[in-house]
Amino acid sequence: MNHQKMIMIFFFLTIKHLVYSEDICNSITCGSGNCITTTNPTLPYYCQCSNGFNTILPCPSENPCSRNSCGQGTCEVVPKLLYGYLCRCADDIISLTNCNVTHNVCASNPCINGICIEGLTSFICH
Repeated sequence: MNHQKMIMIFFFLTIKHLVYSEDICNSITCGSGNCITTTNPTLPYYCQCSNGFNTILPCPSENPCSRNSCGQGTCEVVPKLLYGYLCRCADDIISLTNCNVTHNVCASNPCINGICIEGLTSFICH
């Protein structure tokens, strides 16, 4: 293959990627974050959030507690968490989503000397 053909193929692939990249972010909602395109065909974009996280989900609002996400609990803004907040619920339960908890996975004190934070399907120790 001569150099001229190689340059044309490279140019075509580059232009094709640029057009595809611009189109993908036009159809993505990143909430309070920015849509960033990538060269990875399996993950062509991500949302860059102000709390330092990169995600394919929309970024949390500047004040995630304004949505009353915790229900009967108290919402606390924690920018370093993915959703930007945690919920302080009854019985000393801390949740990453809301206070509609049906069981307390932290009751057995799995974090020993840390703080147990209940997630969607499990917990994390902080």
